[in-house]
Amino acid sequence: MRAVMTDDPEAKLAALFDYYVEHDFATPEYHEALIERAVRGVLRREGLGQRFRRAKLGTGELQFAVPFAELDEAGRVHRVIKPMHLAYDDSVRILDHGNQWLGRLRHLERVHALPEAMLLAVTEPPQGTDRHAAFEEVRRDLANLGATFTASNDEQTVLRFAQAA
Repeated sequence: MRAVMTDDPEAKLAALFDYYVEHDFATPEYHEALIERAVRGVLRREGLGQRFRRAKLGTGELQFAVPFAELDEAGRVHRVIKPMHLAYDDSVRILDHGNQWLGRLRHLERVHALPEAMLLAVTEPPQGTDRHAAFEEVRRDLANLGATFTASNDEQTVLRFAQAA
């Protein structure tokens, strides 16, 4: 325990609450790392950790990494599980992050390197908000490229996807 000297105890208390309780230090990358850790734990617990490994998608110099990829017999990425944080406080950030992945998947489609199946384990903003409308737009566009979605904490859907052959 430590003491804090401040001229405005209420403001300091609010700032400490935001940091320690609301986790305002948590970046989007941090959120995706938490989802990744949870998915990895589920896969390992069910003995599927060796089937899904970090891999690169794409061809030539235009490649990007995904944390969970299953390879086919020829060594090509067959199926992917991608953690994705889309519960931003700003609709534009939701669209930007979603469109980043939409662009990547469109590129894979153009070069005939799109995985056969892709599950996106996502965090989503509260329903009934403008942010959720942005999320739904991202979901629709990614689903049109064959991605399926599940809540980041839906272990059963992740397992069904991972166990499917």
